[in-house]
Amino acid sequence: MNIRPSLHVSLNLLLTLLICSRILYAARQCASVVDRAAVRTYTNLAAIVVESALPYTAFGLAYLVTFARESQTSILFLSLHVMFCVSV
Repeated sequence: MNIRPSLHVSLNLLLTLLICSRILYAARQCASVVDRAAVRTYTNLAAIVVESALPYTAFGLAYLVTFARESQTSILFLSLHVMFCVSV
């Protein structure tokens, strides 16, 4: 199995988690200074980051699992994963 898709998906997942954790950390730090509406902006921003990375990561994981099991369905998930790579 080629290691490149595995690294691609895992790096995307790791970076998404790091970005979201940093945004939520900043929201917690600002909570004592600003009002609740401003903190909600930070949590909404974290939700947008997660939602935008979710299909990309989900199709990548589905491709890796089906490819490892040598299923013909891996072609479908690879096609969907590539479409998200190109559109992003």
